[in-house]
Amino acid sequence: MSSILIADRDDTERKGIRWLIQSYPNKFEVFYEASNVGELIHLVENKKPQVVCLELEMVPADYMLELQTLFINNGQTIICTTAEAIFERAVQAMDLFSVSLLIKPVSPEQLKRNLLHASQKTWMDTEVPKEETHFLSNFSHESFFIQTSSEVEDYALFLIRPENPIMLHSLFEWVQDFSFSYFSCRFALQEQVACLLKFPRENRHELLQHEGNRLLHWWGQVFSNYRINLAVHPGSDHNEGLQHMYQETNELFQRSFFKGYHQIFWAHTSDAFYTIDPFLTPEEQRDWMEMLEGGEIEKIKSWMYQSFQHSSPPFPDPELLRIRLTSILAQIRRFMYTYKLNIDQEYELAYHNVFQTIIHQQVLFPIVQEMILFIIKTINGAKHKVFRSTDNVARAISYLKSHYLQQGLKLKDVAESIEISPSYLSVLFTENYGRSFREVLSDIRLNESKRLLKETNQTIKEITEEIGYSDANYFSRLFHKKEGLPPRQFRRQFSIKHNKK
Repeated sequence: MSSILIADRDDTERKGIRWLIQSYPNKFEVFYEASNVGELIHLVENKKPQVVCLELEMVPADYMLELQTLFINNGQTIICTTAEAIFERAVQAMDLFSVSLLIKPVSPEQLKRNLLHASQKTWMDTEVPKEETHFLSNFSHESFFIQTSSEVEDYALFLIRPENPIMLHSLFEWVQDFSFSYFSCRFALQEQVACLLKFPRENRHELLQHEGNRLLHWWGQVFSNYRINLAVHPGSDHNEGLQHMYQETNELFQRSFFKGYHQIFWAHTSDAFYTIDPFLTPEEQRDWMEMLEGGEIEKIKSWMYQSFQHSSPPFPDPELLRIRLTSILAQIRRFMYTYKLNIDQEYELAYHNVFQTIIHQQVLFPIVQEMILFIIKTINGAKHKVFRSTDNVARAISYLKSHYLQQGLKLKDVAESIEISPSYLSVLFTENYGRSFREVLSDIRLNESKRLLKETNQTIKEITEEIGYSDANYFSRLFHKKEGLPPRQFRRQFSIKHNKK
């Protein structure tokens, strides 16, 4: 007889859950109830219910490990409930290998759906254990990696791989409880779970398709935030052996790079990867620098989507595509150096994050999306830097024109006035004018001295002091060097020309 234990501190909650279960057709014939953790442990040990519906708030923290061991040893299928939709409760449910976590108040449909899944193991054909015992005498984990003489022509192979490796243990526990339509045997491997399924030859492909869809559906119902992929080998008429079937099926997961997750991949239906030149041509490099310099975001998006949109086989080699993506990233790096974005920690960190994404992300589309976002960020950053650079130079020139008569005016004084570092201001003068701070200041002073020489009768000494110099001889040498004649001669020539007019 199928039995269920309802463990909840609230008597009304227990009766409500029991009423919900009994209100629609089901195969539970025996009900147990526990109002505290002591009763829960006693009933699990002595009555051994197949399914436990457990309120997490009922379990003290120091009992979690004991319950985890208890449930594993007794083979219960666990459904957890909680009134607190917080991360800690989700972790507790996973620690107890719960097939689901329901948030109170629990709806009838939620409970019905989860009980149906949780009880699948209970309703399996009682003849399966004998067949499984016979099967395991011929196959083991080593059979997947070492060539053996065991016959597998009557079996199909399912390989189930989680997107997140930390879910492998939970996946295996869940697959152990999953009720396949035909006899099956499960194996936990390093990266995935393997299932050998004894399906009839007639309509095998359709039956396997239905079984695969059912497996993906129920996994999504229980673990909606954790995706999986399924690779299917329908079996071989030539009895190629389990090792060959496994190798051929395992390679199918490389299609995840293009197709994503929650997919079914079939052996014998996908072509081999083709080879591409992963590096940008000189013309493509020039195109990329022009698009980046021109801030052509829409053109860049179009280029990326057209180059990396592969919706159907045959597919290019994923590793060569990763190299091509890093080749594009190298052009973005050049652009960053041009605008000195690499010295900004924010942009440097973002660059390294994108590089790691290219190397480690298992699906192509998120890589492309992250690269596009980074490109947009970099282009906007360059524009902002150019604007800030131009703005800072303009403010520095404005300050110089207002304070050039200040004797001993230094780069540090100007930098402090516009709140940037002296070294950065020096770089800006060089980049924007091709001259140093001293040369720019000297030009401003000498231009003012020419005006004074033309429009006033001030002496050379007076002009020297008014434009910010203290030594008239030094001023005269600078003036002569720039204009090609001393200040007095400049004034005389201007007077002669002016009088002729």
